[in-house]
Amino acid sequence: MKTLGLTLVVLALLVSSAGAGSVIPVSATASNTIGSPFNRIADHVRNASGLVGDQHGTAPDGSMWLTTNSPPTTAATMTFDLGGSFRINGFHLWNYNEVGPNFPNRGAKDVLVSTSLDGVTYGPAVPMVFRRATGAATYAGADYAMPAVDARYVKFDIQNNFGGANADTVGLSEIRFATETSIAPDMLRPVSASASSTISSTFNRMPSMTIDGSGLDAAGTHNTGANGVVWNSNFEVPASIAFDLGAAVPLTGFHLWNYNEVGPNWPNRGIKSADVQVSLDGVNYTSLGTLNFTRAPGAAGYLGEDYSLGGPVLARYVKFDNAVNFGGTGSDLVGLSEIRFATPSAITGVTAVGSSQYINGTDRRVASNLVDGSGMSGFALERAGNLINTTNQTMWLAAAGDSRSPTNIVGQTVTFDLGADYELAATRIWNYNEGTGGYTSRGVKLLDIAVSMDGLDFTTLAGPSGGHFALNKATGAADYVLSDMLDLDNSWARYVRFTVVDYFGTNPSSDYVGLSEVRFYSAVPEPATLSAAAMALAALGGYLRRRRRPTV
Repeated sequence: MKTLGLTLVVLALLVSSAGAGSVIPVSATASNTIGSPFNRIADHVRNASGLVGDQHGTAPDGSMWLTTNSPPTTAATMTFDLGGSFRINGFHLWNYNEVGPNFPNRGAKDVLVSTSLDGVTYGPAVPMVFRRATGAATYAGADYAMPAVDARYVKFDIQNNFGGANADTVGLSEIRFATETSIAPDMLRPVSASASSTISSTFNRMPSMTIDGSGLDAAGTHNTGANGVVWNSNFEVPASIAFDLGAAVPLTGFHLWNYNEVGPNWPNRGIKSADVQVSLDGVNYTSLGTLNFTRAPGAAGYLGEDYSLGGPVLARYVKFDNAVNFGGTGSDLVGLSEIRFATPSAITGVTAVGSSQYINGTDRRVASNLVDGSGMSGFALERAGNLINTTNQTMWLAAAGDSRSPTNIVGQTVTFDLGADYELAATRIWNYNEGTGGYTSRGVKLLDIAVSMDGLDFTTLAGPSGGHFALNKATGAADYVLSDMLDLDNSWARYVRFTVVDYFGTNPSSDYVGLSEVRFYSAVPEPATLSAAAMALAALGGYLRRRRRPTV
């Protein structure tokens, strides 16, 4: 990782361990799964199927995982991917809860729990004994503590079940992991990019191509193309390029793919060094100093590099000014392939409830799909999928005329519980992305956002589009990257409510409306002292946005 020597602004904000969070795994894989006609796959252990509040149901198909009984299998492994590195110190587990006097015997009993950062090398296993489920619809699961450890992957090496009648298989119902902090790292895609100059449109190498995922594959590698996937200055050296994140958030660094056009000389056009500047208003910038970049290889499979800003810096706009290239043949332009910015302020453990939700058997397009990472993939889990099927529910969908909701899709709501009080910088939204039949028209066009400390009294925020907040229509592509970032103006809240004002369809009295994924970001990642934050913000032109926390 490259580190920037900060010359003017170092925001020494330390993440506090005061607030615990909950992490929903982004995937679950098992060494063994019972086959058709049963629907008891590993993914059910992480996708909230079977949960009603904090209680798990007793119907196993579509809501639990179970190994095969042909041959009998009472030992198995299950591995969870948390989607990022977290400081975890335990988990809440609902064991196998199928109704009947003996079926809960299939639950996991003696388990070796180990963790890993890379999914390859695992640390020493911690032996645990799980509790048997009750087999009742009121089953609330149990908490399990473990030594605090930094991990992305958690493996359960299940040794046995509880034995007795019908105990020829082993299974689980649901799990959530506990973290020492309720704020997690995330990578942000800027909402727009602009440059001091851009080469002729004939070449199609625009600033926007550094933020739209063009040239990136799902594994986070950048190709060697140029037209349609990179930015070039218009024979201007040095040059500048600026990024708008859509809201002021704490930044710790960025991941950058330098100019990677194939050829022995073309990568010379990449940025060799630049003055990194930040701003809250897009007008008054503060220099953080000069940063040196790594030359791209000009080869396929290019993963880019991480660069550190040395500590969280509050900014909405980031500019690379006075950017020079590597010189030599072909270096009459400055160029860049792609960039994402790192923030430590994504809020974990969020829950969601919709005024209406589409459920048809195992087809469950429920509000909890918005906050569990389902359907997300690729670098920093920024690509929303476009599939709706009976085993991989990834979006929320509400219906007009649902008995629990308005007779018109206007007025449909989703209410999010953040789990604690936060000063909110922004929300990031992927619109409804069902990819066949023109169903992206079910996406939200305008919405109102209201905040509350107690879940009872809500205050509606003033949005920039006639008082509302506008969203872009999803593409319907299998790797939908272009999420919206909405500024929440440092509003204090535990609860956030989205209310649909308009959508992209034409029949609101008989249609559906939905979203794919939602994330929330804290304005400041729990500073050790507010005085340090105030000093750093003063260095950013005295632009102090922090609001007094309301009392309830």
